[in-house]
Amino acid sequence: MIYQPSNIIPSNFAGVGLGTVDATKDITISWQVNGNSPMTAFQITIYLINSNGTLTQVHATEILTEGIPSGGFYGKDGKGNPQQFVYSLPDTPWTTWGVVNGNEYQLSITQYWGNPTNGNYPFSVEQYSNSAFVTRATPNLRVDLDDYIESDLYFVTTPIAVGNYYIINDDIIEYFYLPESLAVNDIIIIAYNDIGYYRKNGVWRNISLSTTGSGTNITDSLLYLAYFPTYTAPQTSFTGIYSQAQGDTINSVEWKISLLDEQESIQKTAPVSGQILYDTNVVNTQQLFFTPNFLQSNNIYVVSCT
Repeated sequence: MIYQPSNIIPSNFAGVGLGTVDATKDITISWQVNGNSPMTAFQITIYLINSNGTLTQVHATEILTEGIPSGGFYGKDGKGNPQQFVYSLPDTPWTTWGVVNGNEYQLSITQYWGNPTNGNYPFSVEQYSNSAFVTRATPNLRVDLDDYIESDLYFVTTPIAVGNYYIINDDIIEYFYLPESLAVNDIIIIAYNDIGYYRKNGVWRNISLSTTGSGTNITDSLLYLAYFPTYTAPQTSFTGIYSQAQGDTINSVEWKISLLDEQESIQKTAPVSGQILYDTNVVNTQQLFFTPNFLQSNNIYVVSCT
């Protein structure tokens, strides 16, 4: 026998953030199957909650078996650990089910068990209390950086001697003269204001960039890490910029500052936070402002706002 589903996501009872979906994102619904029989099929119905509290059905699936293994899906594994059933539809947003952002909805799950005869399942249980959720566009959140230039960060992978060079990135050629030799794991930053930077022995120095010139292509001697904001003035505070299409506000915020783990970044070819220097933990505030007092020159930091 199978009982009512629990731990349903999305649902306003599932915890902060788990009762909200972006209707433009792919459909994912999960729940805990309870009982001593395996679930062999399921059906999902979606209702719009109208302004007067009534419900309007916007979608109902057929009886489905997708994601259910042969023999059915048990709510606990062989060790007795609960396992969540997940129904997901890649490349299929909620909008294909008639769900749009800015509304409130309910979903109802019907679970079936037993072997079907001519498509009819002998046993079923329908959710007696629908799960409510809201739809909102994904918020935009970024850290506002004062006095910075859009730049690209590279790690040196092959030693480079003194000389004239150029780098090709997105069909843009930047020429420059390198006054010092660079070793593996040194850093070059190509900015978009005709100024570049390189770091040798922990010290940063400027180089002049030009879209015309001559030299040797060293693109293959560098590992492109990521877009990187380069500061033209010391950064002593950070401000988060937040927006949300339906006007939802922020409940809490968390700031983290880490040193960039350069070795791990080189291996993974993506920015990786290293040692966390400071974590505000979750603060119940709507103010997106943070002032660290421990940043030092010649370091690369990773700042995140959640």
